[in-house]
Amino acid sequence: VKIPASRTGLEAANQLQDTGIKLLVTLNFHATQTVHFIKHGVAALGICAPMLRARECALRSYLLAQLNKPSEAATSS
Repeated sequence: VKIPASRTGLEAANQLQDTGIKLLVTLNFHATQTVHFIKHGVAALGICAPMLRARECALRSYLLAQLNKPSEAATSS
């Protein structure tokens, strides 16, 4: 399900995180918008061009690495 990187999208991610529905976060205009969504285990992030500015590349790499890490629940079973 596509959800926007906004307060409404974050509320939806919060409600849907335990349902098993995979979420795609779109409309990311700044890397810091995505931090809260990673905590909700989103399946993918739609990264917009403004996120590719040089000063945000390190944060973008960190965020993508966090998305690709196995969840704690998956590693403890």
